[in-house]
Amino acid sequence: MKKVIAKNLGLGVELAIVILVPIYAGFELDNYLGSSPGFFIFSALVSTGGFMKVINRVQNQYKKELKELEDERRR
Repeated sequence: MKKVIAKNLGLGVELAIVILVPIYAGFELDNYLGSSPGFFIFSALVSTGGFMKVINRVQNQYKKELKELEDERRR
């Protein structure tokens, strides 16, 4: 049970980092250079790509685990 909680908590932290760090960096870079909103928009797109990559990885892991469970039941 603790493994499941740790795994899901880790996923939440990973998603927060993937989304917030690039957006914050783009926002701060825009403030520093005065180039608003160029870097912010770019960083939002990077965050979206990272989010999609994490979700795709989680989905593939779930499919793999589900397939393993089905294979065990058939034995």
